[in-house]
Amino acid sequence: MKVILDIFVIVLLFFPLMSRENDLKEFLDMKDLLTMKSLVCELPVREEKKERTVHDIIKEAALESGLDYKLLLAVAKKESNLKPTAVSPMGAKGVMQLMPVIIRKYKVTDPFDPEQNIRAGATYLSEMVTRFGLEHGLAAYNAGPAAVVKYNGIPPYRETEHYVRTIIKEYGLL
Repeated sequence: MKVILDIFVIVLLFFPLMSRENDLKEFLDMKDLLTMKSLVCELPVREEKKERTVHDIIKEAALESGLDYKLLLAVAKKESNLKPTAVSPMGAKGVMQLMPVIIRKYKVTDPFDPEQNIRAGATYLSEMVTRFGLEHGLAAYNAGPAAVVKYNGIPPYRETEHYVRTIIKEYGLL
């Protein structure tokens, strides 16, 4: 990136090197320097790395997994209120509240890393929705696919029934 340095920048750079007040006067009196309008030079510019938010990761994971962003966001909010360090009494971890078996299945090395956690959760949710449909897929995400198969639908667990209703409402289908 080209950066234009004007005379004031040059003065500021060399001022600490000058030992006397006269040095500065002599420096400023130099004809060539005073007639020079600017100095162009190449300087490396460090790109500012934008901190990615949980919302950014959810958007990307939704696209990659074929899920609607609002659905994945509703699940993440219900699971952990978007808190990367959340841990449930049952041992679920992170934004998407991944259980140890899912952490292993998707080779998540740090379940508290929002990137890994959300991507694995999105992939798993997408698989459950593809396999069972939206409502039953949500139930499978919450209670496990074996429970959905056993009851041929949403298991009669108060927590799972409430979970599905809450997400469907948040997603905007109720």
